[in-house]
Amino acid sequence: MARSLSDDGPNVTAQVTRNGSNQVTAVIEFTSPLLPDAPPFDFAVDFFGNNAFALNRWQFDCMYPTRNDHEEHLVCRIPPDIAVEELIMHVRFPRDERGRRRLPRQFSVRVGSGLEGHALEWQHLPTTGLIKIEPQGEAVLRIAHPIPGARYEIRWIIEESPDPTAHADEIQRALQLRSYFSRVAVGNLPLGIARVLQRVATEASVELCEPGHRAQLDVALFVYDAEKRALRYLVGTHSLSPRDPRRDACYPFGQGPVGRAFKSGVVGRFQKRNDPPARKPWFYVLPDGSPVTASEQVPEHAMLAFPWAPVEASDWPFAVVVVSTDQPVGRLKIADTATDVSIERFARAIDALTDDLWDMIDRRVMQ
Repeated sequence: MARSLSDDGPNVTAQVTRNGSNQVTAVIEFTSPLLPDAPPFDFAVDFFGNNAFALNRWQFDCMYPTRNDHEEHLVCRIPPDIAVEELIMHVRFPRDERGRRRLPRQFSVRVGSGLEGHALEWQHLPTTGLIKIEPQGEAVLRIAHPIPGARYEIRWIIEESPDPTAHADEIQRALQLRSYFSRVAVGNLPLGIARVLQRVATEASVELCEPGHRAQLDVALFVYDAEKRALRYLVGTHSLSPRDPRRDACYPFGQGPVGRAFKSGVVGRFQKRNDPPARKPWFYVLPDGSPVTASEQVPEHAMLAFPWAPVEASDWPFAVVVVSTDQPVGRLKIADTATDVSIERFARAIDALTDDLWDMIDRRVMQ
């Protein structure tokens, strides 16, 4: 957001553009040219960036399978030619197996500065300026008048679960199911899985459509591909002839409703908007993982992505079930209300099917 602070001078606006699935750029524009002999004027710019949240240990291992340092960091770079009034760095940490958000014990803060094209010189800053909000599992760093061109970093150690034996059997089952689905071909899937998905589709039409509407719902099962670090389409109801491009979908870990649902262990939601994506970045990404540049590229009008996990290990999903509709008239529920918790109830029902799924798979594929 950009705004003028002076009574005189041109107005100023900000245009936001997605340069990739993980990069957003804002361009400042003035209503009239800035001339050398024009009187000075003041303007302000507020820019917000969001990488969703920090990782827990298994999420880190999914993202960085070859690393063993288990360190994570957040870095913010200050524009070199703009005076910034305040930098606020905010990190939200994931829940543990008991549903509590836990802050890491080890934090460090530092600033790096130097000439363009040269190695940064890093200096450690006192962590006293880092505000820890324990109940919410959040850490906030505020830097007044940060140095132009400098980089500010918060670094922390990802810790093991305080009780690694808690729900160990359920977690192991989730990991085995994840491994199974990453290896099995569609043609070798047990017939029972098709019946399970049909049960899911039938239940979805009852639970997830707005009262008075019956949308044509699509249901798909996405599984985790460890080599690509992405969620790929395994089986679903999308058309084979002509082949729907979503049958080849592969969503990067943590991106789009599907990737975010798997990463976070909570339901991913999407509803098509009239706003051009360039003006309001969407959480949606296209089936090939690329960002949206025009609303016509988005086939769904609404989507819910349910992480599928054992009931007692809800933050260890092994797959994602996606319920969506391409119809603008048959509305799909996007959020629960005080009197209607259909989405939460449906999510619990999917998790409860884990035992059925486990009983029908071929254990030999896991070997």
